[in-house]
Amino acid sequence: VAVLLLRVGVRGVWRWTMLFAVLSPPLTERLMAIRPHVLAITLFALTTAAFCTPALMRGWRKWLTFFLAGLAFGYCYSNPHFVLMPAGVFALAAVIADREWRALLFPVVSLVGVAVALTLHPQFPNSFLIWKIQGLEVVWGMLSPGSGPIGGSELTSGGWDTLKCAPFLLALPLLAAWIVAMRLKSCRRIGRELLFLSILGIGTGIGLCLYFRMAEYGVLALTVALAAWERPLDRRTVVRRVCTAYAVAAVLWSAGYFREAAKEVWNPYRDLAEWVHARGIPPGSVIGHLSWGDFPQLIYTLPEYRFLCGLDPMFAAGRYREPMLVLEDLRRGVKFTPPDKLQRLIGSRWLWISREGEIAAQRLYLYGYVPVFECPDGWMFKLDEPLHAGKPADVPRLTAPE
Repeated sequence: VAVLLLRVGVRGVWRWTMLFAVLSPPLTERLMAIRPHVLAITLFALTTAAFCTPALMRGWRKWLTFFLAGLAFGYCYSNPHFVLMPAGVFALAAVIADREWRALLFPVVSLVGVAVALTLHPQFPNSFLIWKIQGLEVVWGMLSPGSGPIGGSELTSGGWDTLKCAPFLLALPLLAAWIVAMRLKSCRRIGRELLFLSILGIGTGIGLCLYFRMAEYGVLALTVALAAWERPLDRRTVVRRVCTAYAVAAVLWSAGYFREAAKEVWNPYRDLAEWVHARGIPPGSVIGHLSWGDFPQLIYTLPEYRFLCGLDPMFAAGRYREPMLVLEDLRRGVKFTPPDKLQRLIGSRWLWISREGEIAAQRLYLYGYVPVFECPDGWMFKLDEPLHAGKPADVPRLTAPE
């Protein structure tokens, strides 16, 4: 982010870098995670910086730059089509500002770079399959539940999850309106670079209002665009002081938020481990689980056993599509699968459901799944028992919908 701000010529880079990091607490948490989206944010920032470098936007260099941007996204990230955000917006800005109609080919060149990267990737041809699953099937599954795989909560959460605990992000348009008004009083000319950053910020900003995941790009683009608008005004004491005070206040608020916010503590499933060992389940046996998020606690306490999934289950939609969809439908209550059929699909007599899946556990119990162990962490169901076996007479015996 600092590289991009320096490339744009912003003074006081520390203010804007700090503001980006704390504007949205959910984004702050995601920035601290060791996950691929951090690399994607870095690629987005570096690509935007490259497009704002005049020396790279001349002659044949600009075509090579757009190709290399697509190559980097394609080789490093499972959603390589995200390169179209900066590439497409830059093309639009070039057409509007300079009437450079050939710029409409910039996104096409980036897509060629993506295709070359996916072909050269060590995972080829699975690189194309992974893109198809995450870029097409997951999106379709979100739009039409039950028709395909869906991703984690960060893919299905709305923009309000980003905004509801981010007052300084909600108030950012007010600061932006003031800075833009001050800037236009002294200079009404908007060059290609500023137009590019503005459209990118507005577009991704609208996106983050609708879709949680867009905060990873929207907060960055909004911050950089605002810094670019403020750049000629930085010598004005009042503007500099207001922007600095805004950034410092955001940091202080964020510090207070995280001090008071509930901390998620994931404890090992020690009670479950004791029960599994006491039951004499042979090491190497498969223990099923509905949520892939339970995997770290399971493998930590029961390393000698095998489990179904330690990664986002959408990536199992290729080779293990049927059991993955069955487990997801059970977890979300979309479709019921009898325990004997589930046993054959996952190759296990056991199904673990943690407390995070309490609603799913209660649903399966009412529909006839047989729990054989309960502890503060969750429930273990035995899949080779008859439906409703051992259930007390006063508990409903429901018939699952077809």
